[in-house]
Amino acid sequence: MLSYDPWGVYTAAKWVSVPVAGTDMDKINVAAFYLLGSRIQPLLTIRAGMPVSSLITLLADADEFLELFLNVTKGPKLEDSRPLAEELRKTLERFTILPPFVTKMGMSLPLGQVVNEAEAAAITRLVKAFEAVFCSEMPTKGIFYVSPKRAYATDKLLQSAEASLSEEDSSSYLSGLALENIQEAGRCLVFDRYTAVGFHILRAVEDVARRYYELITDRDAKTITSTLECKSQIAVAASTASSSFNANARPLVSLLFMPFKSDCVSGGNSSS
Repeated sequence: MLSYDPWGVYTAAKWVSVPVAGTDMDKINVAAFYLLGSRIQPLLTIRAGMPVSSLITLLADADEFLELFLNVTKGPKLEDSRPLAEELRKTLERFTILPPFVTKMGMSLPLGQVVNEAEAAAITRLVKAFEAVFCSEMPTKGIFYVSPKRAYATDKLLQSAEASLSEEDSSSYLSGLALENIQEAGRCLVFDRYTAVGFHILRAVEDVARRYYELITDRDAKTITSTLECKSQIAVAASTASSSFNANARPLVSLLFMPFKSDCVSGGNSSS
């Protein structure tokens, strides 16, 4: 929600772009473009003979948002329209020497001069020229909208897909490799790269499976020579573990590990 600060600026919109963590992309603040236009357009109402003291707020607001866009370091930078924006700012600067908030707080300024014909004409010319070039330049900046994926927030998928896990503290049990691949899977999902999503998720699952094997068997997963050996070791470890449960829980534990036991019995000495 936007909030209007004492100086007459929507504080929630005073940024143009911010980096998206883990990517080379930037999140664009669309409201900033609207507010730039809403500050520039009123300059066209300036006419010769108007007292400068009555225009301080209008001029200062326009100057502030021009400065905001001129200082963008990432995202949609002003390029073709930059010279016009800089010239317009210089033209406005002679009217904005005193702090703009003085007038906004209801205090009078001891300014007796008025806008002359040349100044009014220069402001009108520069505003129209800047708007024309700005409007033709911005569509070339490659700013796109990514459609949401079901109930997942695009920001979360791009920056912290692991936060979508069912348990709040699940990520604390995952290795760096698993977390990295879950994050990459989230980014691939955002851009509909479904094969890549599967690849990264399976890498994460494989890492969790290896850690699970090491936890159950107390052996290094790198020593596994076959699928049968892996299942056999887990089955033995499961049988040992089940003995520590009470009589009512043992059938459930045995049921959970039955696939490993059955494979080991039917597999003989073959390996996969």
